[in-house]
Amino acid sequence: STKSVTTVMMTWMRVRSLLVLALCCTADAIVDQGLRTTMLAGMPGQIVLHAPFTPFGPAPGYAVNVTGITALAAQAAATGVNTIWVAGSMGQFDAMTVTERKVLAEAWVAAAKPHALYVIVNVGTTVQSEAIDLAAHAASIGASAVAAVCFPTCQPQPALIRACCEQPLDVIALIPGHILGCGRSILFREMTHASSNGHSFVFSQVPPYYTTASNIAAVLQFIQPIAAAAPTTPFFYYHIPGLTRTELSVAEMLRVAAIEGENSVPTLVGVKYVDTNMTDWLELVSHYNESHACLFAAEPKLQFFGLGLGRGAVLAQDFFGPTFIRMREAFKRGDMVAARTEQQWKLKASATFGGFSGAAAERATYQWLCNVEMGPPRPPVSKFDPVNLPALKAALTAIDFFNKTKLSP
Repeated sequence: STKSVTTVMMTWMRVRSLLVLALCCTADAIVDQGLRTTMLAGMPGQIVLHAPFTPFGPAPGYAVNVTGITALAAQAAATGVNTIWVAGSMGQFDAMTVTERKVLAEAWVAAAKPHALYVIVNVGTTVQSEAIDLAAHAASIGASAVAAVCFPTCQPQPALIRACCEQPLDVIALIPGHILGCGRSILFREMTHASSNGHSFVFSQVPPYYTTASNIAAVLQFIQPIAAAAPTTPFFYYHIPGLTRTELSVAEMLRVAAIEGENSVPTLVGVKYVDTNMTDWLELVSHYNESHACLFAAEPKLQFFGLGLGRGAVLAQDFFGPTFIRMREAFKRGDMVAARTEQQWKLKASATFGGFSGAAAERATYQWLCNVEMGPPRPPVSKFDPVNLPALKAALTAIDFFNKTKLSP
């Protein structure tokens, strides 16, 4: 029967978790956990994390606009959020230059202080040296923690094959192959450099891409120097295999990282877990729930509560903070009817936004919530058509959005 199959699966997952636990305990015995303990003590007890959009100006420049960050920080705090993840995937870190990311991080660190928000700055990029630079900068401005995705198998390949002048073969400009897949900022920089040297050219480029990496040692060796650039700052691993295609067991990665040696990352204290691998999540929270900050991001969150709450959760948007908190508290007191009601409403709200271009419509909502004009996302992300603003507001009002997104008294 379905019930017996489910029972067998859950039993196997628990047995596997216990096996991992035994291995981990043996490995951790040789590691000084004092640093992690100190770092965890500086974090919120139950993290409610918001990964905000980055405000941009109008086309064609789409300049990073930090004028509304102060209001966005206040809005986040008012919804029960206590942790900010700066420049994540929703924030389009991959579409920003290093300088822009530094400016954004500085704005969030400053704006977060009056509200005692814990600020994690994502410094991940395909260019390891840039990630190291960003990590050192984040630590220098007082960020609470740094984080990174991993692209350790990125190999240099030609992105722009040749550039030609009006006269055939008069000038051929070779653009370094490392720019392929490393983001538009590097591409534009190389093009500008070629132009400044008198080269006129035509070019072609394949789309940016993330390369595959599933070797734990390679991943840890990639993030080691990034974490080391901020040696006293907590480091989070950004696990998002749907985009990076880095498929690995995070539980096993934390075990290896905790062993003193060539693959150790002493400041690795947390994981932003954007995946639906229930087996890995169960192993993760079964052993590392006390020693690390395991933050669950996927939806629906209620189905994963039974496997372990972790140390907190990642919200798509801060305005879902109140319904998440109500759902979590209902689950903890055993009121599954109330918990399911909150989860169902959250899915209904997401579906409502989905009918208006999804994330782009969520960006537009902030003008009503905290009077911040977020501007359009950078290409190639779809834009929200302002013509649909009245219809969006009416649809949200119909599901009691503007009341449900307030904290209960």
